[in-house]
Amino acid sequence: HHTATDPYHWLQKRLAYAATWAADAAARGKKSSALGAVVRGLWALFKQYLADGRFLRGRIGWVYACLFAQYTYNKYALLCDHNRRPQSYRADYQPHTVNIHNLPASTLPASALPATPHPHPLSVVLITQNESRHLPACLASIQGLADEILILDSGSQDDTARIAAHFGAKWHENRDWQGFGIQRQRAQALASGEYILMLDADEQPDAALCTAIAQVLTHPPAAGTVYAVRRTNIFCGTRVHGWYHDRIARLYPRAHYQYHPYEVHESLDSGDARVITLPGSLLHHTNDNLAHFLEKNLRYSREWADEHRARRAPNLWTLPLKSLVAFLREYLVRGALCGGGYGLFLAASTACYHYNKYLMLAYHDKGQP
Repeated sequence: HHTATDPYHWLQKRLAYAATWAADAAARGKKSSALGAVVRGLWALFKQYLADGRFLRGRIGWVYACLFAQYTYNKYALLCDHNRRPQSYRADYQPHTVNIHNLPASTLPASALPATPHPHPLSVVLITQNESRHLPACLASIQGLADEILILDSGSQDDTARIAAHFGAKWHENRDWQGFGIQRQRAQALASGEYILMLDADEQPDAALCTAIAQVLTHPPAAGTVYAVRRTNIFCGTRVHGWYHDRIARLYPRAHYQYHPYEVHESLDSGDARVITLPGSLLHHTNDNLAHFLEKNLRYSREWADEHRARRAPNLWTLPLKSLVAFLREYLVRGALCGGGYGLFLAASTACYHYNKYLMLAYHDKGQP
C-alpha cells in the first residue's frame, strides 16, 4: 500500500484527514486545548516509535513516528481552533468590516485615487489569487493614497476581479506561476509610478503609515534609500507577542530596486541601501484560521525545499532537534509564550514547518528519506 509518492503528498493527505476529523469532532461537542494538542503529539511520537515498534525500521520508522506525531498534533490543534473560533470555518466567513458584502460607495472607477496626484506618483502593487475575503479591506485602506493600483492575478476563481474593478485597480493576469519573487517582478514591470508600495491582499496600512508614505512622495526618488514598515501580524485573530511586529522594506523607487526572484519568503533586493523605517503600522492578517495557516506552512515548506534543493540535506535523525530549536526560539526567545494558547500553536506549528522543509529537502537530495 503506497500511501503517498513523497513527503509533501503524505503530509497534505494527513492534514486533510486531520481537518475532517477536527470538524466532525467539534460538531459532536468534543473539546481540546492548546497544551493538550502538543502533549498528544508528543505521546504519539513515543507510542509510535517505542510501543508500536517503529524503531525496528531504522530511520524510516523514525521519520514515520515524527510525521504521525505531527498528524496527531494537527488533529487536536485544529479541534481547539474550531472550539475557539467556529465562525472562521464557515464558508461565508468575512474577517473584515469592509468586505464583498459591504463595499464603500464608488461612483467612478478612479474614486479610490487621490483627488490631486502626488508630486512623485505612487503605484500600489499587489499579486493575488482568490483574495475576495481580504482585498476589500486592503484597497479601502489605501483610498486617496495610491496614484495607481495595479493587481497581477494568477488565476482567481472568486470575486477578486470584481473587487479590483470597484476600487479602480488596473487588472492584469499571469497564470505562469514561477514563485512569489518572480510574480512580484512581473507586477512591478507593469507599474508606472515613480515609487512602488508592494502590498499583500491581507495587509492594510493604518492612517499614520499612510500619512508617512504621502510625505515621502513629496521628495523625488533616488537610489540609495528604501523605506521599511512595521508590520503587525495577526495570527488566528490574535496579536501574538514575539510575532507581533516585524520590519520589512516595502516602499522604494521603481527605477532602482526590485524583488529577489525567490519562490517563497521573497524580499526586496535593496543591496546596501539605507533603510528608513516609517511611523505607523501595516496590519497583516496572516491566516483566516489555523487550518489555513497549516496549509500555507505546508506549501511554503515544499517551495523552500524546491528552491534550496542544491543544499546538502541534514541527517534525518537530527531533524527533531532542529524543530526543537525552532520551537524554543519562537516560544521563549521571541516571546510567543505570552500569547497564550495561540502563542503555543504558533511555536509548535513553526517547529513542524522546519521539520517538513528539511524532510522534503532530504527527499530531493536522496530521492527517498
